[in-house]
Formats: sequence, C-alpha cells, structure tokens
Amino acid sequence: RWGEVFGDDTVAAAMIDRLVHHADVLSLKGDSYRLKNRDIGRTPSAATG
Repeated sequence: RWGEVFGDDTVAAAMIDRLVHHADVLSLKGDSYRLKNRDIGRTPSAATG
C-alpha cells in the first residue's frame, strides 16, 4: 500500500530501497515485552456464571 501513500508503486519501491539499502537486520528472540501481559494466543477459558 506504499504506492497509495506516494502515488506510484515504482516510486515507493525506489524510496524504500534507498532507505533500507544500508540497514542492518536484527533478529530478536524471546517473548515480547509489549505483549507479555496480554492474552494473545491463549485459549480462552470457559465462562462461569
């Protein structure tokens, strides 16, 4: 959808390519600190009532 932002897919691809050309890719392992207290990916328990 970057083509929508910049008005043209080719221009968007060229701009992103220039931005990330010298970028380093970091691979992080482990649990997400941001998501550690959320119930994402857990099976919901049956409601009692």
